[in-house]
Amino acid sequence: MDGALEELGAAALKASEGGQTIEIEGRKQALEKYRSKVGLIAVIDLVFLFEETFHVYQKSSEWFDDFEGLRPEEDGDEEESSTVEQEADKAVVDRWADTLANDPQFGKCKSYDEREYLLEKLAKDEFGTLPAPRIIRRADTVYELDVRAKQDERLRHEARRLHDEGKNINAIALKLGISRDRVSGLLAE
Repeated sequence: MDGALEELGAAALKASEGGQTIEIEGRKQALEKYRSKVGLIAVIDLVFLFEETFHVYQKSSEWFDDFEGLRPEEDGDEEESSTVEQEADKAVVDRWADTLANDPQFGKCKSYDEREYLLEKLAKDEFGTLPAPRIIRRADTVYELDVRAKQDERLRHEARRLHDEGKNINAIALKLGISRDRVSGLLAE
């Protein structure tokens, strides 16, 4: 609610600087009618992975769609951000994707937000200038095709070495920090 009202104020200010006017009071009153909806579920996203493809289903309340329609549209922001993303230097994307995918924490990241946070930690001050979505998509590919295969091979080798030393599956799992099922799979391969 507060964000929508702030956006409306910012849009009115921007319009006035450009010599235009927008009707703010009526839109503000229309937004205020939705204050009673604060705290209610507005959108549900159902996401699942099937055959290495994420499928997303999104359902929103009718009132939320109406509410979103009242918010001011961002002029040119989407165009500008997609242009910046398209113009990103491929070498920069590849370098940061490789750095991100090879970070030991990357394999533990379960969501886009976690990967983005890891990229932010690695890039520090440079993060604001990076095309994060492209880097993260590329890092996912690098990780799956290159890094994960190497990690699996190292784990397989280490599991076999520990097994040859006489350690049981539970001891190997504890030593490697993986599940018993994973150890069984590595030893069977």
